Amino acid sequence: MKFNDNIFNSELATQRRAEAVIANPPDTFDTLLKEYIALTGQYAKLLKQAIKLTSVGDGAQRKLMRIRNDLQERNIRIQAQKAKLEQLNQKLENASVTDPLTGLHNRRYFLSFIEGEFKTILTTPAPEIDFGPSLLFLLIDIDHFKVINDTWGHASGDKVLVQFCDLIRNASRKIDTLVRWGGEEFLMVCREADRGYGATLAERLRQGVADHRFDIGTDEPITCTCSIGFAYFPFIASFPTHMGWSQVLDLADQALYAAKNSGRNAWVGVNTVEPDHTRQNPPPSFHGLRELVASDWVALSSSLGDLNDVRL
Repeated sequence: MKFNDNIFNSELATQRRAEAVIANPPDTFDTLLKEYIALTGQYAKLLKQAIKLTSVGDGAQRKLMRIRNDLQERNIRIQAQKAKLEQLNQKLENASVTDPLTGLHNRRYFLSFIEGEFKTILTTPAPEIDFGPSLLFLLIDIDHFKVINDTWGHASGDKVLVQFCDLIRNASRKIDTLVRWGGEEFLMVCREADRGYGATLAERLRQGVADHRFDIGTDEPITCTCSIGFAYFPFIASFPTHMGWSQVLDLADQALYAAKNSGRNAWVGVNTVEPDHTRQNPPPSFHGLRELVASDWVALSSSLGDLNDVRL
């Protein structure tokens, strides 16, 4: 039998004895006094046991309170550590998709979002007489950047890169994505771009870079120029899936090299002809920009003015 069961049984027996005395009091005073003393002793014993039990309960309660407080403190520490880990993970994630020098996104970030953009373009209905929503891929390369590093050092080259990125940011819109593509080459992905935006943006960038004075900590600032190539996705409105985004980006890259081969400080854009919905078949597969230009599907645009000066 447990301790609390003993107390209960003893208390019940004492209560019944007291009730019996009250119901049938003894005939003599001495007998009544003896019963009273006996009952008082029993109640005193029960009271001591109750006090002891209460003390044990209070101790257990205090122990439980300490355990609860300890668990609460541990939970607070765990939540704080969890928050720190989440912040650290976010910082690591941001660092993994960000170029540390310029603060622009890197290729890893580009590859993480481009497929979603690709699907959005293809699932958005295009007007019958227009291309509909387009992505503009615009590649920018600093001309003769190696000369800057060789002449003034890599620290100065880094300063040029940072200032160059500021120029790109100032020319971009909030919906555009800027990527350091590698070395001194950068990629702008422009959403909701109409087919004339590439030439406007490329010229703004080309002229802005040419006019800028780059502060590299020397007595006099230096100047530099850039070359630009661009193309749009979808490449052909009536056959939007004929070329994937990687193929269109490759065309922009070939246009960039055409601008560099044509003397630098220039831009070259790859544009399809106006949508012709009477065409039933897509163009044949091409191996390069030269073949596309030779077809009747593509027209180049360039800051050079005379397209005969563009060297593919």
